[in-house]
Amino acid sequence: MICSVSLFLLSAIVSAAPSPAQMEGKTCTDFGCHADLQVKAVVHEPVARGMCNPCHPQSQPNTHEFHLSYAKETLCQACHILTLKNHVHQPVQDGRCLDCHDPHQSEFHLLLRADPSKQLCLKCHAADPFMKKKHLHGPVAMGACILCHDSHSSWKPKLLVAQGNDLCAVCHEDKMRRDQQARHLHPPVTGECETCHDPHGSDYPQQMRQDDRTLCVSCHDDIGQQIAKSPVVHGAVTEKQGCRNCHAGHSSSLPTLLKSSLLDTCLGCHNEEMRLPNGRTVVNMAALLKENPNHHGPIRQADCSACHNPHASALPNLLTEAYPELFYAPFNADNYKLCFTCHRSELVSAKDGRGLTEFRKGDLNLHYVHVSKPSKGRTCRACHAVHASKSPAHIAEVVPYGNWKYEIKFEAKANGGTCAPACHAARTYERTPELPAPESAAGAKPAE
Repeated sequence: MICSVSLFLLSAIVSAAPSPAQMEGKTCTDFGCHADLQVKAVVHEPVARGMCNPCHPQSQPNTHEFHLSYAKETLCQACHILTLKNHVHQPVQDGRCLDCHDPHQSEFHLLLRADPSKQLCLKCHAADPFMKKKHLHGPVAMGACILCHDSHSSWKPKLLVAQGNDLCAVCHEDKMRRDQQARHLHPPVTGECETCHDPHGSDYPQQMRQDDRTLCVSCHDDIGQQIAKSPVVHGAVTEKQGCRNCHAGHSSSLPTLLKSSLLDTCLGCHNEEMRLPNGRTVVNMAALLKENPNHHGPIRQADCSACHNPHASALPNLLTEAYPELFYAPFNADNYKLCFTCHRSELVSAKDGRGLTEFRKGDLNLHYVHVSKPSKGRTCRACHAVHASKSPAHIAEVVPYGNWKYEIKFEAKANGGTCAPACHAARTYERTPELPAPESAAGAKPAE
């Protein structure tokens, strides 16, 4: 019974096909058989004209059977002769035109099987490793590979439409022009963008090839070694953006590619109180400088790096040279290397202070009196605020002594000053002692 039904259906199909006589002068769409191949936005020219025979000649004159006029790999080349360059897309080389093009009709230009700016390339490349990265280049994420790659062949490797930075300039020309006009240009920018960026995708933002710090120290080895070997590393270096917390990646109007002036860069983070892992608190420096108008010289010059290494240091507080942390310490010039990078060491070591300091009693250098003692020499921090204060010469308002704080109570005068801290009674110094008033000349006789 089943065989009888099958034979009946087969005979009905064969009898429905037009005979060769009926086909005379007609096309494949005239009988309604293949009219659905002419309904989309773009129809292959032979199909639109009903010229199916060039590709599908009839196998037997008396039967409705057809075959391809050429092997599938060479069929398209009968009409479409491509002048291929030295780098050829693999499907083109293999004759797999139909991987990308529909032979009859399509909704897309050039009979493409999908939108070339979205899905077409992803039919083959969706499984490529870079598609699994967290951060994809915009054209890659869209599937718009043709912005960078030629679809058939190219004179350039990897089917690129341009090479090196010329390719990046196709989209990023404005950015690259601004970089070239900047006063300070990062050397890799003049080389290849691919040195730092992966053109397809990366697990790091901006398609960086590595995390910021690892990538930067691959060239800046001296800083990398300093960071690796130093016990104190600046938090900005270890945070998420690493070097780019302070430095621009491409260009800047400022030296060392800083994003803003050195002081503004530092205050961009030090504008709030910070708690370090060791429990120590770092003061809100922006507020401190705003509330205390008398600033230490390096701060007046907006140069925090005069005292602090911005990357890492073997010394506490990222200091560039030795500076005593103690309140009392026997004098040793090596312990004051930081201060003596700007100040003359005679400021402390010379007993005669004339020409060296305004802090003197007559000629006696009062810095020498305070600091140059074999025991209990007071370090600079005993009297001075190292960043800023409300008093002249950035003299501190309050000085810590263990867990206790005491006021210095310094008062400046025209010829000296008065100091009344807890460590001694109020004392006044004058730089130039007043001379006694001259005797009256009344009754004096002229010299003979």
